[in-house]
Amino acid sequence: MQNFVQKGDTLTFTNSKAVASGQLVLIGSLPCVACANYPAGIEGEYRTEGVYDVTAVAADIASAGDRAYFNGTAVSATGTTAIGIFVLDKAKTATTARVRLDGVSVAPAA
Repeated sequence: MQNFVQKGDTLTFTNSKAVASGQLVLIGSLPCVACANYPAGIEGEYRTEGVYDVTAVAADIASAGDRAYFNGTAVSATGTTAIGIFVLDKAKTATTARVRLDGVSVAPAA
């Protein structure tokens, strides 16, 4: 196949904000995890697939299989930007959650 470029599980982007290694970000509507620390405006590698332990809203409770949402800072059990599913139960007060990325964020139908 002559038009194949790459698998797409890791993509190169230039983010307008500084990001830390392992930080969950949206590149447009695509949920990604930074592969390293990148200053603002510097090209970096971002994973678009897989299961990650990411920052979560401490007050939320979620069960494995529940939709995971991203509020721009942390993963939440509720919201408008679905980014994947919780892989493990998330207890109230836990500040991290294990999430499988879907590869495309989904806003609910209006």
